[in-house]
Amino acid sequence: MTERNTSGLAARGRRTIGASCFVALVLFSLIAPSVSALVTLTAASGATQIVSDTQCGAAVAWPLGGTIDITNGEDVYIPMEAHWNDHRTPLNKWGFQNTFTIQAFYRTTNYFRGYTVTTYGDTYDWDVFGETVPNVQEYTSMAILYSAYVYRNGDPIGTFLCYAEGTSYYYFD
Repeated sequence: MTERNTSGLAARGRRTIGASCFVALVLFSLIAPSVSALVTLTAASGATQIVSDTQCGAAVAWPLGGTIDITNGEDVYIPMEAHWNDHRTPLNKWGFQNTFTIQAFYRTTNYFRGYTVTTYGDTYDWDVFGETVPNVQEYTSMAILYSAYVYRNGDPIGTFLCYAEGTSYYYFD
């Protein structure tokens, strides 16, 4: 029976694993500082309902807000569900804009995200969208205004057929 000397192979394998771990650690240390954590807030929900060319409704349900524990530099994601329902039949020549917005006021910056769907009747659907506020710090606060509204294509800006809004306040600890 012949014995094989495997001590050299084992040592070489340990050196390869050690070198691989070292390279992985160096790469992680270079990449990790640029990757920030993401805190997701409770989603708000907005809904629009169009009954006729002159009648509609809008509603917003928003989280109460409160205190959130974070680590300095984390990003905060603000989601909102958007639901729209256009009951007009048959399909109508008037396109209506179903618009949903998130407006976050943090420090001196206004973060805004809007989502708009044009409907012509006989449409029901929903989607989720959101806005991210980067680099949120401990011991700061944020106000978030959620809105849902409907206006007819071609009408002047700010001419809403129906409108709803709600505001949440958060403190980051």
